[in-house]
Amino acid sequence: MKLSGKNTLSAIVLTTLLTACAGKEEPAVKVEDLKNPVWHLVSLDGKEIKPSADNRTPSLKVDSRMTATGFSGCNDYLGQAVLNTDNHEFQIIKMISSQKLCLKEQVAQEKVIVQALNQRTHIQILQGKMTLKNKKHTLIFEAKRK
Repeated sequence: MKLSGKNTLSAIVLTTLLTACAGKEEPAVKVEDLKNPVWHLVSLDGKEIKPSADNRTPSLKVDSRMTATGFSGCNDYLGQAVLNTDNHEFQIIKMISSQKLCLKEQVAQEKVIVQALNQRTHIQILQGKMTLKNKKHTLIFEAKRK
């Protein structure tokens, strides 16, 4: 079968694009990447997160024993972080939290954050930002070292 110049060029471009995509495999997230910084939520489903009246933002900290602690928008939480480096998945299991009286807006936002953290999410850490994404939600955290 003889290919025209246009078809040959299209085949070359397609092959080059597929090769480039295959060669740029996503870097694995390591346990060490999670530890040390306090991760502050800067975006939830594409919307910027603003600090609360007491100047707090939702956060996540993972210690050397993979204990996850943080602030979910109104309440503080504690749980066990699980990182699957092969599948790029992150999850917090056995989560408990305080039970403060919260504003309606805080409750709605907190519910999304807690549900996302409790489910397996795809994790990516690049240039001081951690993205957790599942079928419904995308949370973007920024590292703040103390």
